[in-house]
Amino acid sequence: MTSIGGVGTLAQNLLLRSTVRNIQGELDRVQIQIASGKKSDVYSGLGATSHSTLALHQQKQEVQNYRDNIAATRARLGVMDHAMTRLTEIATEFRAKFLQNRTYMDADPTVRAVFQQEAQAALREINQILNAQYGGDYLFSGRLTSVPPMIDPGEITVAGTPLQVLNSVINTGPATNYAANGAATAFNAVIATLTPSGGAYTGTPPDTFPYRGDTAAYSNSPPFTNALTVRIGTGTSIGYTVRGDDPAIAALLQGVYTFATAEYVDGASSAFFELMDAASFRIDQALEGSTLTPPSGVPSSTTPAFNGLRSLLGGIGAIENRLKSVDLQHEQVQTLLDSELGRLEDADPYQAISKLQGLQGQLNASFQVTALLRRLSLANCI
Repeated sequence: MTSIGGVGTLAQNLLLRSTVRNIQGELDRVQIQIASGKKSDVYSGLGATSHSTLALHQQKQEVQNYRDNIAATRARLGVMDHAMTRLTEIATEFRAKFLQNRTYMDADPTVRAVFQQEAQAALREINQILNAQYGGDYLFSGRLTSVPPMIDPGEITVAGTPLQVLNSVINTGPATNYAANGAATAFNAVIATLTPSGGAYTGTPPDTFPYRGDTAAYSNSPPFTNALTVRIGTGTSIGYTVRGDDPAIAALLQGVYTFATAEYVDGASSAFFELMDAASFRIDQALEGSTLTPPSGVPSSTTPAFNGLRSLLGGIGAIENRLKSVDLQHEQVQTLLDSELGRLEDADPYQAISKLQGLQGQLNASFQVTALLRRLSLANCI
């Protein structure tokens, strides 16, 4: 007699159902691998490598954060670079313009008037340049990024405006006007009036430099006291502050404000041109730095030494180059991290397809066995 033990038992059915569920679960995982290209859609599915994979993703995100910081700062520096370039162009243009017109200023009041108007227009352009923004932040206000740094020059006839203050110093001040006191006295008064005092502009000495941004002493070198900084790597930051009260910018304004306000006085022609020559030389110093020696007959400045606009522009360029270099290093690190993550996470498509086909075969076989067992009975085995 044929044994009937084990035929169609509950245990066999449960075992087959469990086998089918396991195959279906593995089949689902393989299908996800094929669709996503990844071994698993959750870290726990990576087994022993899950901790390493998570750490690599965190490192990759940290590097990306540094790259985002660098990208935003490079964009800001691009605006600052353009602004400083234009300031150097204005300085160069006015130095040349004065030399071209100097010969005609003594005899032609129209030339003097046009030159003065052009200087006033230049002051307004300088004001606009230094009030440049990026992302809603003012770039030349130091840490006070919500405050427009420069005061509008205003009008000579309006009391309290920078132009009116300088007009008084040069033309009407009893102790400082050039006609009565000479060019040296007048120009030294211009420098004193337009030297940043550390206080916001009030129009009253000593707060007559047309600036209202951050005035705290700062350093772009570690420890970056009062400077704008950006974190570009682990434990690595860089300072990139350039403010509207920089001595080179102040020197440019001292020269251009003199051009914009000095009124020619009959009988004081010699002092007038000494004053204008001093303003022209001050613009040279604004470009090149205060170490330039004034030519004979031009009043010398007693202000502290400073670097010129070209040096400031070069400094911005150096920071841009460093950021570019560091960003390239981060990009290379990200490439290495992506490679290692690919090794840990990416599924082999050929292996996955082969496994899928094998699982499908196992599942079909399990279904066939299940169907056969369902048809079996005690009568089939007697």
